[in-house]
Amino acid sequence: MSENTVKDGLNDLKSGAEKAASAAENTWESTKDKIEETVDKLGDEAEKVWDKVEDKAEALWDKAQSGELTEEAKAKLGDLAEGAKGLWNKLVDKIDGDDTPAPEKQA
Repeated sequence: MSENTVKDGLNDLKSGAEKAASAAENTWESTKDKIEETVDKLGDEAEKVWDKVEDKAEALWDKAQSGELTEEAKAKLGDLAEGAKGLWNKLVDKIDGDDTPAPEKQA
């Protein structure tokens, strides 16, 4: 093998390595740019979600301060109590053997 052939082979190897390094750097830069774009989009979405949560929390806080939540809770508990009474009456009627439904209470 001649000295020129070895030098040519080394030059080819060096050139190939430089091309591979350049391609790797381009790939890295492209990947890095995509990551940065994704992080920015996620940040924007997280900010939107935070704003919605904050708005809902403020609305609930306002309702709590005004007593509106208390009134809503009382109404729901009243409905649950009426439902429970109806179920209890049905159970008692079933145990007593009375299959005729109890009259519904008019509101």
